[in-house]
Amino acid sequence: MLQTEPFAEVGGLAVDPHHRGDGVGRGPLETADQWANTNGLIVIRLRSSIVRSNAHRFYERRSYSVEKTFHTFVKQVNESGSGAVV
Repeated sequence: MLQTEPFAEVGGLAVDPHHRGDGVGRGPLETADQWANTNGLIVIRLRSSIVRSNAHRFYERRSYSVEKTFHTFVKQVNESGSGAVV
């Protein structure tokens, strides 16, 4: 049983800080729209760190909306990374 309908996902979009606001990110998102449409998908998802408020406004201006917010938890158990609890 499927939990969600098939969707496209933008795996990552990074723009050099010196070029943010120059329209550089529009092209890749337009390409994603076209690709999803051509392949019969009606939803595109992407992830953006909660601290990237400028990026969020960029996505919202392109009709993306926040679906959910989550935290990623990490625990370092020792310095060597072998997994043994210190």
